[in-house]
Amino acid sequence: MIEIIGKKLRVKEAFKEDAGKGIARVDPSLFLNNIIEASSIICIYNDSAKKITSAFAFPSYYKDSGTNVIIRR
Repeated sequence: MIEIIGKKLRVKEAFKEDAGKGIARVDPSLFLNNIIEASSIICIYNDSAKKITSAFAFPSYYKDSGTNVIIRR
């Protein structure tokens, strides 16, 4: 689980076109609710691995809306 702005998100494997580019695809509902903006730099904390990473946030596909998913490699 990943937490963004007090919201826990499940992690899925990155899309092929995004792998290695520092891009995280985030649940589109977070963009619609103005919680984050596209191309913002977000800090991602993985509690189980005790690691922090950063990425550019972009909305995921519409089908991921409301699923609380972040897609990151």
